[in-house]
Amino acid sequence: MLYKITYAEGRCHNYANSRKDLLEWLGLLKDEVITEIKKIAKNGNTEIVTDKYIKRRDDHGRLYCGREEL
Repeated sequence: MLYKITYAEGRCHNYANSRKDLLEWLGLLKDEVITEIKKIAKNGNTEIVTDKYIKRRDDHGRLYCGREEL
């Protein structure tokens, strides 16, 4: 499973090859504004999973990855 993490208001992105890698990236990006996290299956199907991993939003509705559980 591949994950695409979009941050910095859509200007930057990184890929994670597994859930474990995704959690590591979210730990590294804890001070960034996460725009979206997409799960990409091998057959090309995508699913937005941002709310599954990110729970905090600022006053403007932007997502932050700083979570105590990470």
